[in-house]
Amino acid sequence: MQTVSAVVPFHNDGATIARTLDSLATQTHSPLEVVVIDDASSPDQAQALDALAEGWPTDRPPLRVLHLATNAGPAGARNQGWAAASGDWIAFCDADDVWHPERLRLQVDAAGDAALVACLRADTPAAMEAPAPGAAPRVAPVTRLEMLAWNPVKTSAVLIRRDV
Repeated sequence: MQTVSAVVPFHNDGATIARTLDSLATQTHSPLEVVVIDDASSPDQAQALDALAEGWPTDRPPLRVLHLATNAGPAGARNQGWAAASGDWIAFCDADDVWHPERLRLQVDAAGDAALVACLRADTPAAMEAPAPGAAPRVAPVTRLEMLAWNPVKTSAVLIRRDV
């Protein structure tokens, strides 16, 4: 079975991170681990994140928090998380986003052995809006032309092989 590490860049996102992490921990294809990169948040936000990690239930995927001394921005934090992750695949999730419970299962099933990137794309929902009960996520191919004309892929929808 393909393993997935979830990577979450965090910068002063204390108001949303618990909900985000809950959505990662309740995937039907459980992540191997969740790696949260604290991108030089304020001391109180970093401490709150550490407290959340200390109280993380043991029946959930392991949660690791790594603190950056200087702010690297979301891309820099994602790259640090990617480097620290150990899964076959990396799935990015912003600290103010939630995943549909089937997201990883659908993406891993769609990716196959030869795919480098699989994307779960949905019509843009309101920020932090949970999926409607019973609503099926939509997996759709993204063409090269779409990527060149406009990038329809949100970072929190990316699944990519760790060794790319």
